[in-house]
Amino acid sequence: MTATALIASILAKMPSTLNTQDILDFINDVEQQLYTDTIKEFTSTYIPIVVNQQQYSFPTGVNLLDIESVFLYRVGLPKRDLRQKDRRGYYREGDKLTLSPVSAVSDTSYVSGAGAITFGTNTVTTTGADFTGAAVGDTVLISGATTAGNNKYATVITVAAKVLTFPASTFTAGLDAAAVTIYVPALEVISRYKPALKLIANIATDTLALPDAYVDLYRYYCYAQIAALRENYDVSNNWLASYRNRLNEFRIYYNNNSPRMQSHYNRRW
Repeated sequence: MTATALIASILAKMPSTLNTQDILDFINDVEQQLYTDTIKEFTSTYIPIVVNQQQYSFPTGVNLLDIESVFLYRVGLPKRDLRQKDRRGYYREGDKLTLSPVSAVSDTSYVSGAGAITFGTNTVTTTGADFTGAAVGDTVLISGATTAGNNKYATVITVAAKVLTFPASTFTAGLDAAAVTIYVPALEVISRYKPALKLIANIATDTLALPDAYVDLYRYYCYAQIAALRENYDVSNNWLASYRNRLNEFRIYYNNNSPRMQSHYNRRW
C-alpha cells in the first residue's frame, strides 16, 4: 500500500483538519519506532581505509548505538569505550568512529587490462594477471565495467586464480572491453537499518515498510493521535490499546518469521 492510499483511508474513517504532512509524520513515527525497538534489519557500509588514519566518519544516519558489528580485514572488532581505547576494537571519540590499533595497510584493488575481463552471469574471469586480494565471503565493489549493471557490490562465493564466483544471476554476461576494477574494502560497518522518512513529494509512490497484513498498526496509531488532538482522550486511549495489542501480535509474527542475523552477512526478513 502507498502512503497516499493509507492517508486517504485514515481520513475517510476519521475526518480531521490535520493536513497530509501531519498524518505522514504519524506514519513515520510508527516506522521509526518499530525499526528501533522491534525490527532488526541490518545493512553494510564499506569505508575506505587510509594508512595510519585512526578516525573515520560514521555512515550517514548511523551512530554508535546503531552499529551491530565492525570488521577490519575480515576480522571482527569488539566495541569499546574511551576507558578501553588502548585495547583492540572500535569506539566513538568526538563525532568519529575510531579504530584501535591504527591500520598500517590500505584496501586492496585489482585492476585488469582493457578487454581482459569476461562476465558470466555469476562469474568474473580474467585473461590477465591472477586475481589478488579477494577471499571467500568478501563483498567486493566492481567498477569500470561497460555494462552499468555489472558495476556493483557483490559477495564472492569461490576464488580461483583466474575466476571469481558470485551468487547466481549477479551479472550480465559478456566480454568487457574496458579496464575493470575489483575493490576489496577492508572496513565493513554493519548497522541497524531504518527506513528513510517518507516525504510529501513521494507519497504517491512510497510504499509502507510493514506487511499489508499489519497496516492496521498505522491506522490505530493515527486514529489515537487525531482523537488526542481533539481532546477526546477516552477514544484516543481505546485506539492506543488497539495499537498496542496489534503491535504485540506483530512482534510475535516478526520473531517467528524473521531470519536471525549471521556475522558478516546482511539479513532481511
